Amino acid sequence: MGNADKKKIAKQIDEMLVDPWEIDLQELHDYFIDEKDEDKKRIFDALYHCVLHKRQEDVINQKNFVI
Repeated sequence: MGNADKKKIAKQIDEMLVDPWEIDLQELHDYFIDEKDEDKKRIFDALYHCVLHKRQEDVINQKNFVI
């Protein structure tokens, strides 16, 4: 994979994560469950957890959030 390809993939992921609330977590989870290719399965799992983490950060960083 060339450097240009890596940058293109990184840009696509960055764009996807700009607003984690627009991503359907259930859909990502379903892709993970249904995927047969182990490498793709790991990618969907990582994306799912990354989006979930970003959402949690958004909630925790709200002014009215209290633990």
